Amino acid sequence: EELRRLMVMEGIPAEEIAFIHDADTPEKKEVLFEDVRQGKVRVLLGSTTKMGPGMNVQDRLVAVHHLDAPYRPPDVEQR
Repeated sequence: EELRRLMVMEGIPAEEIAFIHDADTPEKKEVLFEDVRQGKVRVLLGSTTKMGPGMNVQDRLVAVHHLDAPYRPPDVEQR
């Protein structure tokens, strides 16, 4: 939430920032992924585990920011 607060302070609308853990059902994830693909969600935050294999929503990807150093090299490639 602190990261969202800081991004909002910098001018990103709060409704354009999402957390993957808020999509706690397959149906909610699909809606979130479609919102990302359409550009309704500009920033998607989540862990490598939650945003792992099979999550292909990077149609509009501009940047990936790593906030931690993953332990396993394949995690970097997956991101």
